[in-house]
Amino acid sequence: MKKKPVLFLPLSLLILLAVASPVLARSDNVHTAKHQIAMANWTMLDGENTIEVFISACMQHANLYLSIYQYGPDSFTPLLDASGEIPDTAFSIDKKLTTGNLDGTFTVSDWISMEELDVTINIEWTSTGSKMKYSDNWHFKSEYSIESGHMRDIARDAVAVGSISIIDISESVWTFAQLSSSKQHSVVKYSNGFL
Repeated sequence: MKKKPVLFLPLSLLILLAVASPVLARSDNVHTAKHQIAMANWTMLDGENTIEVFISACMQHANLYLSIYQYGPDSFTPLLDASGEIPDTAFSIDKKLTTGNLDGTFTVSDWISMEELDVTINIEWTSTGSKMKYSDNWHFKSEYSIESGHMRDIARDAVAVGSISIIDISESVWTFAQLSSSKQHSVVKYSNGFL
């Protein structure tokens, strides 16, 4: 699909158009979001069964997610599906996505047992690959509003090493890890007579 060129109009002209046209927005909602995320996945073998451990941490949302599940030839058993908050000092990622660190004891809520538990985590991420970039623009129009936006994601494959107190990940046979950042900006313009 061919993209329309972006036009940069003087501020005075934008104000004049907003006042003069009855179909332009009465109010605009501007949304800007920035996220830095570190994730890792470890695979361990236990006889005929395979155990998968997944962890992700988001700096801006100060949120930690941890899941553990086990599966075999004829079975699939979720062992943990938990999330919790991260203190500001416990998690960091540098701007170039070269390193990340998650270190502390966190209280997480498990959706399987419906209980809270404390988990001590010390994981360090080190990037191993070049930056992978993805960007997208969108434009939606309805009877009541027009929304335009842009997103830009950057990710780097990484190595994640360390420990999780409730499970031994040192014997993993396969690991995948990544550091990423995401920026999103959108503007919603509501038509006259709506909101």
